Amino acid sequence: MIQAFFTNLCSIIAGRTFEDTSADEVAHICYGYRHLLLLAFTAPGTAKAYGSTVEFSNSFCRSTGWLAQKLDQEMDLRDRVRNVVYLMDNIVFQYNEEFNDVAGNATVEILFPNNTDELEIPCESPDVCKLLCYCGYFQGSERTQQKAGEIIRNWVAGMSEGSFWPELPLNEALQRLEAMSMFSDMINVRLFLDVLLHAVDHYAAEPEIEKEVRFLPIVSQLGLFERYRPLMDQIVTGVAKGNIGQDQDKRMAEYVTRQQIPEDSQKPENFETNIIRAVQFHVMAQYLYNVSEE
Repeated sequence: MIQAFFTNLCSIIAGRTFEDTSADEVAHICYGYRHLLLLAFTAPGTAKAYGSTVEFSNSFCRSTGWLAQKLDQEMDLRDRVRNVVYLMDNIVFQYNEEFNDVAGNATVEILFPNNTDELEIPCESPDVCKLLCYCGYFQGSERTQQKAGEIIRNWVAGMSEGSFWPELPLNEALQRLEAMSMFSDMINVRLFLDVLLHAVDHYAAEPEIEKEVRFLPIVSQLGLFERYRPLMDQIVTGVAKGNIGQDQDKRMAEYVTRQQIPEDSQKPENFETNIIRAVQFHVMAQYLYNVSEE
């Protein structure tokens, strides 16, 4: 069922234009093509059912280019941080010097404002933590690496029993785990790994976790897909039905508000449908790649 659904979804996504899209939608499309490329490398026979490697690569580059172009526009600082992270997510997979310059310049403007060498962060959000990790990864900045570690230490200090945040909504906790996973992958694999693994175990047992699509990428990045395979199956089955989690629902509402779009028929045509399809494309591609690795 998943394969048939995904085959049809791929044809829809391939015909998608970006004129009326949000960065969140395009980012999910990028992630989907990234995992289709990985699938083409590891299981070319399986990948052929969804398109060719050249098609995947061209679509990945096109959508990444749109994310880079988006950074030329005026936007809320929170959106800018998230969009830079989206762009870097794709550069780290397939390096592009032009896009790297765009992301690097935007990062300097955010973290080192007023043309100074003094590091300043707008807040201690997961996206800012990710941006610091990427700055440390691409530019070798020890200051940003240390600051990312400091942010995570502050999060860990607020944990109960070393495994969860009692007052934090589930989707916000998962965003922190995502940033912690990136830190472990890029900066220091051991520093927070035990805490991270205990937290993943805790949140895997949370009610409603099967509706939170963010959990699958976290588990995949940590190499724990097989361990949580039944839950991963539940998540992807729910995604096929349009369940994309509180975080994405909130993002859709925020997009409407920030664009000053009335919550009625004047919203962009099929806006909700398009973002749901993009999330489905991302999650299902990642799921199929992980299944092929088993």
